[in-house]
Amino acid sequence: MTVVFLGGFYNILFYFIYSINFLTFVCVVRSTFGVFLYSSVFFLSHLPLDTMATQSAYWKEYVDYIKDRGNIEEILIISSEDGALYASSDPDNFYLRTYPATIMQEDGTEKEETVNEATNIVTFMKGKSCPQGLRINQQKKMQITRNFVDDTTGLQMIYAKVPMGGACVANGGKVILIGTFNELKNHTSPQCNEVITMMAMYLAKSTWPTGTEAGGGGGGAGGSTNWQQHVDKALVGRGNVAEAMIIEKDTGNELASTPDFQVSC
Repeated sequence: MTVVFLGGFYNILFYFIYSINFLTFVCVVRSTFGVFLYSSVFFLSHLPLDTMATQSAYWKEYVDYIKDRGNIEEILIISSEDGALYASSDPDNFYLRTYPATIMQEDGTEKEETVNEATNIVTFMKGKSCPQGLRINQQKKMQITRNFVDDTTGLQMIYAKVPMGGACVANGGKVILIGTFNELKNHTSPQCNEVITMMAMYLAKSTWPTGTEAGGGGGGAGGSTNWQQHVDKALVGRGNVAEAMIIEKDTGNELASTPDFQVSC
């Protein structure tokens, strides 16, 4: 990563260059306060979502990034189709489990049932009810405070609470994000919800080009349609980024850019 500051303290032109695999992302931020916030610039991968089940190492980068933003104790990323685990902040201890449990029935009686936490969460994210409730990591059943479709993102969301903690579960398209918070660590529910929601929204709207789709030069409107969406929506569109460009790491070919944005050596 290379960072170059140009200009005075109160009028900063900030170059942010980040290379990942065969791509390089170049972002420019102008700040009138001498402060640069790049939390909205997420790690981007060229891998298509269809192959993510075999790319858990890449999804671990997302897990680490989300957790580093704070207000998250543990995080899971699972398939929205079958609940398969893609990445966990603690793979040995934090994951969705299957186990027998005594479940309260509608008539007030109790019955021994097999709880499949992943299947239940997938059911919730499809907007359906689940009599066994929301359970994560074989812990106590969570109290669901909200189960809704977010008006802004159109994503299915669950906010849940347990004593001194809770969770946010969000549908991110082909993945489901599950984040927990711990009030004993000064985490808060609103901030946990915000972190998970933002990442879910980003993933849900992303079009993930493959290596061949990303080939070919041309910037601006002439660049790759998929990569132009990353520039317009994921980088500039999220604020705090004035201009952005995506280029091939090896060849330097420009794949997408904001209009009239040029980088010279």
